[in-house]
Formats: sequence, C-alpha cells, structure tokens
Amino acid sequence: MWWYFTEIYGMSGIIQIVLISVLIVVLVGDYQETTMTVAERIKDLMRENPSITAGQIAKAVGLTVSGVQYRIKKMKASGEIERRGADYGGSWGVNG
Repeated sequence: MWWYFTEIYGMSGIIQIVLISVLIVVLVGDYQETTMTVAERIKDLMRENPSITAGQIAKAVGLTVSGVQYRIKKMKASGEIERRGADYGGSWGVNG
C-alpha cells in the first residue's frame, strides 16, 4: 500500500524507508501487545479455575485449541505457569 502513495506523491527514497520502518514498528508492536494480552487472559482463566482445559480456554479467548496449547507451552518453558498433578485431573499453577 505504501508504494501506491510513493508513486502518486513522488516521495523520495528516504521517505519510503521511513514509511516502511514506521509500518514495521506498528505491526510488530500490535502483534506483541496482542500476544501479551492473550497470555495474561490465559493466566487469569487459570487463576480463576485451576482445572480449566485448553479447550475451555480456547473458547474463552477466541483461539484454536492448538493456539492455546502453543501459548501454554511457551509459558511453561518460561516458568510463568506449571502443571500440577496428572494431565487429567491435575491443575494449573500460575507463578507470575
């Protein structure tokens, strides 16, 4: 889309670079903010109901089950959460 404006308005190369840089910063920032928000929502759900399943979390946050499992895996690896007990019948512990 930015290239459309450069053709119409005849922007110089430096302005094109600045526009691309701003676009990248905005897109990356939005992605990171969304990821942080989803992780916090997952942890809040786990605090409210320690025996919650990935399927229940997926419905609550609007993700697929595999999307929730991916985020859970990342949070477990970073030590933010831990699984206590068995896969079935166990509970979630939120450390942070």
